Amino acid sequence: MGGLGRVLTSLSVLAAASVGLAHPSSSPNALEKRADEPCKQVADSYEKQFAKDPDGPFFVSAELAHECLTSVPINKGDALRLVDGLTSFWKWQSTIDFLKDPPPGYLLPETDLVGELKKIREKVTKGEYGNEYELQAALSALARTTHDGHFGLQLDAASVFKFRRSRAGPLVSVSEDGKALPKIYSFYDLNATDAQFTPSPIKKIDGKDAVEWLREKSLEGNTQDPDALYNDMFYSIPTEANGGFGGFYTQTGVYTGPSVTFTFENGTTTEYENRASFKFPFTEIEDGKDFYKKFCSEELGKGYKKRDDSMEAAPVLEPRAGSKKRRPFPDAVVESKNGDVAGYFLDGDHGDTAVLSAYTFEGSGNDGSIKFQEAVTEFLTECKKAGKKKLIIDIISNGGGTILLGYDMFKQLLPDHEPNDAFNIRAHEQLDIIGTKVHDILNDNKETAADREERDGIYDLDSYVNMKGKKFKDWDEFYGPETVGNGYKFSHLARWDLNNKESSERGSGGIVVSGYHDRVNVPEKVFEKDDMVILTDGTCGSTCAIFTNLMQKAGVRTIGVGGRPREGPMQAVGGVKGAQVLTYQRIFQTASVVFNTYASDQEKREWAGTDLGEIYRTGKYILARTVQDGKGARVNYRNAIDPKDDKRTPLQFVYEAANCRIWMTRHMVKDMKPLWIAAAEAAFKGGYCISGSTPDLPRDDRKENGLFRPFSTSF
Repeated sequence: MGGLGRVLTSLSVLAAASVGLAHPSSSPNALEKRADEPCKQVADSYEKQFAKDPDGPFFVSAELAHECLTSVPINKGDALRLVDGLTSFWKWQSTIDFLKDPPPGYLLPETDLVGELKKIREKVTKGEYGNEYELQAALSALARTTHDGHFGLQLDAASVFKFRRSRAGPLVSVSEDGKALPKIYSFYDLNATDAQFTPSPIKKIDGKDAVEWLREKSLEGNTQDPDALYNDMFYSIPTEANGGFGGFYTQTGVYTGPSVTFTFENGTTTEYENRASFKFPFTEIEDGKDFYKKFCSEELGKGYKKRDDSMEAAPVLEPRAGSKKRRPFPDAVVESKNGDVAGYFLDGDHGDTAVLSAYTFEGSGNDGSIKFQEAVTEFLTECKKAGKKKLIIDIISNGGGTILLGYDMFKQLLPDHEPNDAFNIRAHEQLDIIGTKVHDILNDNKETAADREERDGIYDLDSYVNMKGKKFKDWDEFYGPETVGNGYKFSHLARWDLNNKESSERGSGGIVVSGYHDRVNVPEKVFEKDDMVILTDGTCGSTCAIFTNLMQKAGVRTIGVGGRPREGPMQAVGGVKGAQVLTYQRIFQTASVVFNTYASDQEKREWAGTDLGEIYRTGKYILARTVQDGKGARVNYRNAIDPKDDKRTPLQFVYEAANCRIWMTRHMVKDMKPLWIAAAEAAFKGGYCISGSTPDLPRDDRKENGLFRPFSTSF
């Protein structure tokens, strides 16, 4: 029977009738009214849970959390101040022009950020938003239409609760035999210990075809490819290692409804209550007005607003011995300090194959980047000692991290190749003012504390080289701008100067990329590029996208796993392909330094009416209204570009299919080894690829396109 032992239970929270100091009325009607206030009910529940476990997280029903949010009044003046302040920040988004009219091949709808923001402003002016949450939900939904993992807008009220379908549990999409189209299952059902229980696929969700329901909900995600969006809804071991259980299981600020209903193929139907979790202190809150006062403050530095929005979910799998971070994985041959990267050896028929698994390029911890780099070096050394001939590079669920760690892993794997990539930056007045000023003060033969802060940073031209490997002589030579696309203005193409030790160490947690400067003498390659394959679920983005792009251009093949239940290809990289993220906090700090330290009185007057002046005047308020004082709001700063593309189309809009595609099976849900073996079979032994997923290129084109050994699509 589907949904074994998980029937809907009522967890409505009963509020205690108590008199709050901020509400002096003592009439019975007033007390009863306050007891009925949904935010007061949340506060009462928080108080009880806090007494048992002060660290949280704390839970209430999703319905109660939503009722609390929709009871929060909207302040029209504050709302207009918030909406008006976003436009100047959004002009830093590198793809904002292309999003209005995406190039051919982009698979998602267009979006006009500034135009739609004006419509939201009109609705605020007309009083058409009934509460603060309704406004913030509209703004957040607009931000999500970019499908850009670097473009985020975590607003204060909308980020208080995480809505969870946790009683229904994570979902998985698995094929019965690796060849049949996959079906949807409850992760809980596949892990049931009752020998008499047979899991049944989920046929419908809330009365709608399960696949179609998930496909529609997946569009609330932040990846730019339909298959990546679909995969992001499901549980996987790397996703759990990253602290999540899939987009179906939990969403921040997006209401899940009070419950979710599964109809199983065996005819049973089960309804599950949805929940909401939070970690912020719900103290001194009697109603929606108190909620607004506490969580929608214009003050920077509020303790509960500076907390990281992430939280640990209750573990789904039993902890295994060894690394806490990589506990769902097999035992590793080599593992970095925080588990970001690890290496494994396969056995049996694939005893010549190794696996390098990186589910993030974060480089976690004070010396995380150094430990990441060292772990890759150590593992390749162990591979050579053990005589390994093949390598699977597993980047499933890798959303990115420290930029230069991507370059470093590329150079360690292919030390005889140079990075063949490029970037450009959207040209706009704010960037021109900052870049010109920073360049001038760094070249005035003076050295101040402010200069040292900017030197070797993202506005210092010494951090970059042009496409010939030479330095730009001045800001204008870099900035241009040049006209691309439909009249869009961008800087000239550039690359990171990987020989700039100071820039590298400053921006990467202390490492210098292998093959450069004092790491120029790196070991010889251990694996030929024909004998390596990248395994991806398409959610790879940011630094992971940079790494994969470099490897693909060098001729390394890719295998995609999962995706929508249909034949045909999927992208290897479906996450954000932008080359760097920039937070609102960083933008505001730079604007403040330029105005307060570098600008003359005349320049301050001239810039007052510009977007940079707007950020300088109103930026603190915008930062205060976002998670972590502006770290929870961000833009994509630079586009990744194919150096050979004269049209300068951002890779974000360029479709590039993986060389092969395989399905997940039940055995792969709880154990990575069967997945790695399936990838090894497809890559190195002519194993099965989904029909239509392998490019059928003429033999003469295979080398140029990286298909050194075609994948098989036969049974």
